[in-house]
Amino acid sequence: MKRSRALSSLAALLALLGAGSVGAQVVIADAATSYGPLRYAERGDWSRYDDGRYVGLTRRETRGVLVASPFAGGVEYRGDFYVLEETKRDESLSARAVDEVLGAAWRVGGDGRWTMLEDPGWPSLRGVPAFPSEPVRVGDRWVAEGSRSVDPRGVGKPTRVPVLVQYEFKGEREYRGERVLVVAGKFATRYRKGQDPSGDRELEGGTGTHDFEALVDADSGRLLLLRDSFDDTWTYAGRRTVRQKGFVLLFYEGATPIDRVALAEDFSSAIGERPTGGFPPAPSPSTHAGATGPGSGSAPPEAGSGPEAAEAARKAGLPGLAEYPEAGLELREVERGIALTIKDLRFIADSDELLPSEKARLDLVAAALATVEGRSFLVEGHTASVGRPADELALSERRAKRVVDELVARGLEARRFIWRGLGSTRPLAPNDTEGGRALNRRVEITILQD
Repeated sequence: MKRSRALSSLAALLALLGAGSVGAQVVIADAATSYGPLRYAERGDWSRYDDGRYVGLTRRETRGVLVASPFAGGVEYRGDFYVLEETKRDESLSARAVDEVLGAAWRVGGDGRWTMLEDPGWPSLRGVPAFPSEPVRVGDRWVAEGSRSVDPRGVGKPTRVPVLVQYEFKGEREYRGERVLVVAGKFATRYRKGQDPSGDRELEGGTGTHDFEALVDADSGRLLLLRDSFDDTWTYAGRRTVRQKGFVLLFYEGATPIDRVALAEDFSSAIGERPTGGFPPAPSPSTHAGATGPGSGSAPPEAGSGPEAAEAARKAGLPGLAEYPEAGLELREVERGIALTIKDLRFIADSDELLPSEKARLDLVAAALATVEGRSFLVEGHTASVGRPADELALSERRAKRVVDELVARGLEARRFIWRGLGSTRPLAPNDTEGGRALNRRVEITILQD
């Protein structure tokens, strides 16, 4: 059995030698990792037993919108994880409430080692699957270290558990019309109190078994799918136990970056209004891109004034703020993607019922979002601060959900939406004037980089 350092499949290149036969060797080498947006999804389905008593079936989904970028010696991943509401029934075709949005960042070095920079507990598996540096054939086995992040009680206190994984190369398979490599693995859960000093202090131990199968892209070496079947029992202070038995599916997919300028143009056509501010000026042919401005030797063209300006804008990206004043909408870049803000969206007081005058604006928003293909939408409700924070939070949640329902009623697919309320926690202006409160009463729809 071969012993190996962990080599992340996201930073490794798998090259098949030979004519693609099942007995071909697999070689791990340094890879030119593809950078840019990356989708992560984790879907779990398990039975839970508290102190030996069956509690019920738990379903949880976590989606990640990440960006991979190089750093000296490896790859850095940074983005947000959206933890969706647990449910007792299948809501795969429905809009989903967001339980939490958690920022995460980590680095994978050339040796495959993970270094967490911001660790909210996701992704749950780190450094898995891993590969040996020497060639392997079908049936060959090796061992590598990895780790898990667990929160069996769901109390927001993740604990990191080291694991030692036994791997076996199973050969090739077709997945979604592409050739993939199949790697099987198994490991035991063995946790003792104090192994993770920053973890849940009430967690005293854990035992269990895991068996998984991973599908790896044969050309890029990127993990595509991992299905982990597990049976874990966790012991807490006072000899309380939590048992979880079921499976988790992990998906990693590359994502095409949003063409910001094309999106803004499509929005303008759908809304019927040109944004104020326009697009960035085209650089002078005699200067490097980005050298426009006073003294650059070229005058900025009028916004949207011909194909040259559009092409320059496409390369430079969307301006920091594109405003549609007649429609009361703003389109701007954010780290997660592109945010469309519906300013001062009016509801009946203390209600999620929209005023009839807002129907036309929601028609425009639905028409604009209908031009976006293959992306998910995060809808966030915001209120002014005029009452109890708990009431404002609940009201913002209902209003975000109402906007989702209105957009779905206008023909958009429900499964593309996730939503949450933020109350008055993120004001844009002081709440001591009606103008400030109007700015804070808004709904933001983020077109995610997925």
